[in-house]
Amino acid sequence: MQRLQFIRRAQELGFDLDDVAELVSLSNEPDKLRVREITQRRLAEIRQRVVRLEAMASAMAGLVGCCEQSSTDACPIIAALVDEPQEAIELRSPRVVAAQKNRGNATSGTTRVSHAVAG
Repeated sequence: MQRLQFIRRAQELGFDLDDVAELVSLSNEPDKLRVREITQRRLAEIRQRVVRLEAMASAMAGLVGCCEQSSTDACPIIAALVDEPQEAIELRSPRVVAAQKNRGNATSGTTRVSHAVAG
């Protein structure tokens, strides 16, 4: 029962099955250095995933903002998803566009979302 709880907790923290198996084998006679190495590697992977998720969230927010500000019948979100992945999809932030219209310059201040959309 303790082993099952150990496995469940390790998986909840994001350890993959290989890591869990190694941690289980190390649980009887812990090699603190090896356990720390496994944990540091998993932490780095989680942090990388968080960065990718934040980029995705930012890209989606840009898509939503562009959609809210669109004055055409065409859906800018669908258009952004249909574009070729290697081409940069530029979406203007509604706040930036409004500020630039006041200054007469609507070409800068765009958000590139091709990498976030393309993965």
